[in-house]
Amino acid sequence: MSHTDTPSPAPIPDEVLAAFPPEDSSALEEIWDLADGYYGLEPEFAWYRRTGSQIWQNLQPAIAPRRPNRLLRLVTSPWKATRPVYRYATAACIAVLLAVGIVTSDRGATIEALPSEQLVHELPDGSTVHLNSGTRLTYTKNFGNSSRDVRLNRGEVLFEVTEGDVPFRVQTFNGMVTVLGTAFNVRAWPHGHSPATDVTVREGTVQLASHMKPDDGFILSAGQAATLSQGTAAPVAVERPSVENAISWTSRSFKYADHSIGTIFEELERRYDVDINVASDNLLDKRIGVLIESPANEEEIIHAICELNCSYRSVPGGYEITDPTVE
Repeated sequence: MSHTDTPSPAPIPDEVLAAFPPEDSSALEEIWDLADGYYGLEPEFAWYRRTGSQIWQNLQPAIAPRRPNRLLRLVTSPWKATRPVYRYATAACIAVLLAVGIVTSDRGATIEALPSEQLVHELPDGSTVHLNSGTRLTYTKNFGNSSRDVRLNRGEVLFEVTEGDVPFRVQTFNGMVTVLGTAFNVRAWPHGHSPATDVTVREGTVQLASHMKPDDGFILSAGQAATLSQGTAAPVAVERPSVENAISWTSRSFKYADHSIGTIFEELERRYDVDINVASDNLLDKRIGVLIESPANEEEIIHAICELNCSYRSVPGGYEITDPTVE
């Protein structure tokens, strides 16, 4: 588990911002192209994200009345309030530029929530997606017309799907979820301690199938859940699933009833944008439960985990976890 700090952004020249006045429609078209270029290159540097932030602030007054369904609402975590504002705005600003850029982009749209951030976005068909920290979601330019396919590249999303004649499908690294109109949570991390696609249904009915056997789907109704582990051909039903726990992240709670410590610490890293080094490998597979309503910070959760299972100490940029029973 590691994290690379983002460098401080350089100031943006006034002439760059002045080139994009919100009242100039031709300038708006230039911004769409500019945003398209940003996403095509997928820059990882803070200067680009800072630029997107400033452009968004200039664009918002002009875009809002013309394209009300193409804007994002950024959900920030209150315990991050001491960090610079641009840290919150980066994912939302870039995602907003790309979302409105689908008008001219041949690639479609990419929505991304950076570590410590959560996003809510309305798709062109009226469906709503809630993105958890570290999540990346893409959809094509013709979304809502001939198809309603999205790709969950990585992460966790609560989907609230509007009914329609065209099936709504979510593709993950190892499976496909198909619905007509419902609300469900999909968690799919292709890399990490336990790669799998986890689906929990809040309302309606969905089908989960693996890429290995796409015609052999597993039907899930409201209140049910299933897991499709990496390398397996069929999903497995989850016994006594909790929908409340599965979607608790949308209210900034932290609830995992029966998960490995390794998986829980990976979620903590994304949720709070910290490094957690587990020095004792034997801890990673140990399964525990953590049920905390609106924790104040990551240390409250780590303390609760380690009270019975491990020891921890603060280090620059995060925490180190050890097993006191292992020398």
